[in-house]
Amino acid sequence: MAEANEKQTTTFQNWLYRAEFGRTTAGSPTAKIIPTDPKGKFAGERQIAATIYEIAAELERASDDLGVSWAISPQPSDSRITIELSRERQGRNAEDLMKDVLVGLSIPVTDAK
Repeated sequence: MAEANEKQTTTFQNWLYRAEFGRTTAGSPTAKIIPTDPKGKFAGERQIAATIYEIAAELERASDDLGVSWAISPQPSDSRITIELSRERQGRNAEDLMKDVLVGLSIPVTDAK
């Protein structure tokens, strides 16, 4: 998977956003959506919110296609998306699902420092 992410980061050049991964205090993965051009056309709150909801919709479709249950919480005021595992804690990792969807949308991913 790391090799696929490296390949993606070298292939695409014109991203409008990047995602920074983190965790909630309970350990659930989060992705903060950050515009690559903070003064650009796509850096406003409404554009970021629209992107977050698009990503959340893709996450919902992907989890439905896999037959798994997640709690997906878009939080546009914080520029974040949080995914929490369902009670049955199904086999696929929530962070892997989020990374796959973001890479599919050509949004590069980094880990929070």
